[in-house]
Amino acid sequence: MLTFFRVCGRELGENPNETAFNFLLRKFRSTHSDSSAPPKEASLAVQGYGHLAAACARILRPEDVTVMLGTLLQRTEQVRRDTILEWHAVQKKLYNIREITFAPQYCP
Repeated sequence: MLTFFRVCGRELGENPNETAFNFLLRKFRSTHSDSSAPPKEASLAVQGYGHLAAACARILRPEDVTVMLGTLLQRTEQVRRDTILEWHAVQKKLYNIREITFAPQYCP
């Protein structure tokens, strides 16, 4: 998949095609903004954005690129924060299991 993104990004950077560019950009945006998307898909969307950087510079206005980057960073920060919160919840459950397992009333 990454090879496909790389080739598309290089081709669109050299020979801009707004139809193909807009299709890929919409796909990456919808995948990245979907909170139910698996982490692997969200990661691929971010990498896809990266491969379109040259095309973005040629097709989009600088203001649009700035807004796109800001949105990308906000969503990435949200995903990171959610992942940390989920990890803390797992750690708490594991700690509680350990407390129950080694509690004196449960040991012979």
